[in-house]
Amino acid sequence: MSVDAGSGAEPRLPDAAYFSLLGSLESGKGGTTSVLLARHRLLEPLLRERGEHLSILTFAARPCAEHWDRLVSEGQLLPGSRVRNLYRDLAGRSRLGRQTGVLRARAPLDAVRRGPSFPLDDGMTRSSWTAADGTRGVDVLRCDGSLMVRTVQSADGEDVTLWSPEGRRLGAWHGRDAFIRWWTARQLPSGRTSVIVSDGHVVGSAIAELGRRRDVVVVQQLHNPHRGTAYRRLREAAASFDRLVVLTARQRDDLVAMDGRCARNTVVVANPLAPSEPIPDHPPRRRHRIVVLARVHRQKGLDRAVRAFRILADQHGARLPGLCLDVYGKVEDPGLLAALREQAGGDDRIRFHGYRRDARSQLASAQVMWLTSRFEGYPLALLEAFEAGALVAANDCEYGPAELVEDGHTGFLVRITDDDVSELVDATLRAFALPPARVEAMRSAARRAAASGHHDPETYRRAWVDLIDRAAADHRRARPAARATVRDLLGRIRRTRHRT
Repeated sequence: MSVDAGSGAEPRLPDAAYFSLLGSLESGKGGTTSVLLARHRLLEPLLRERGEHLSILTFAARPCAEHWDRLVSEGQLLPGSRVRNLYRDLAGRSRLGRQTGVLRARAPLDAVRRGPSFPLDDGMTRSSWTAADGTRGVDVLRCDGSLMVRTVQSADGEDVTLWSPEGRRLGAWHGRDAFIRWWTARQLPSGRTSVIVSDGHVVGSAIAELGRRRDVVVVQQLHNPHRGTAYRRLREAAASFDRLVVLTARQRDDLVAMDGRCARNTVVVANPLAPSEPIPDHPPRRRHRIVVLARVHRQKGLDRAVRAFRILADQHGARLPGLCLDVYGKVEDPGLLAALREQAGGDDRIRFHGYRRDARSQLASAQVMWLTSRFEGYPLALLEAFEAGALVAANDCEYGPAELVEDGHTGFLVRITDDDVSELVDATLRAFALPPARVEAMRSAARRAAASGHHDPETYRRAWVDLIDRAAADHRRARPAARATVRDLLGRIRRTRHRT
């Protein structure tokens, strides 16, 4: 059972098998991945005390072993953690028993045109293909070249088949969701409650119905706004989760307004701020240096950052010596990076550094930190900037900046669009021109906000233990009631037949 947030006793998770789900677990990722890993580092020790683990399950057909090793070496993933990938798990299996699922159209075994082959772990490869009739699909092959998983695209979804090394079909599913759900269910122990925490909206949509089982508790974490088309299926399933965890009260209110049933299962738990590592030879703060911590992805609005910097440089650069823009983050879209470099027009004051393990430490020498995202969930980069003393100018997008930044007190909250970045430019000029006493007052207020108990890792851990404990208790109460309702219905049907 859980303990009160104010109690000094060590929290204890309910007796169950625990699983954390994400599409892929890769190094160099921020946001969702970093939060999953932070939660894992906080909850895993509670389970190891009783000889158990919080197993991480991933589902992408991508290389993963090298990423897992790197995460361990970086201290983000605890040594000895149990991480499993769907394709790595299936690679050595040839006997799986009879599988449920309906294959609507058998995949052609000979493709007439294959795309490039991409290496995966353990000698596996992945390649796309196009058949003579125009059918498209993707194959995952074992190290010996035998077909393991074939996904065929159709007008009404995808058909997935699993094959033995000898070419015998082992299972078939209509829809990748059914395939993910089947493999996830295979990981759960029989005769014991399982608690699943999903951090991906695609995976969450796939496994939501596992929560119908009496022995499976499903908790879904939302890391981003839920309004987009990519979240349609998750919105439809939102009320069915045992708990739906969001990062801000504003998003909870929006979900309840969308579906009143979400008032029952939606809880708010803000992201924690991990302790910062000491910075050796603390660098001096450089005037007019702007830093952005963001992966190269359309969500992060880096085109807006480049546009704003060009305006600053063209209109005010003469009186801003040392003006520069440094962007740190994994390049997830090389095409976008090329477009950003072209937009920068060869200005060597705009620098894209890619992923760096020490990116957070760069805030210590920045005068201003920008957040130009089109949407967020609860941007930890703002808290990291608060802690490092960089003045923040953040776009008031959904969700997070308005909850974190008190305009004019802990930073500057601005509204920018693809066509208008004037508020960001104006806020940056104001930050550059602030007198030293005002700068120190804002930095002190921001540091206090970052250090508040609201973002303390122990507060976060206790909140998660408590919500899992309550979700499991509610699940136990609800499922017997549901079974009783079915029994009552069947009894009424039998009595009606008897009377007639």
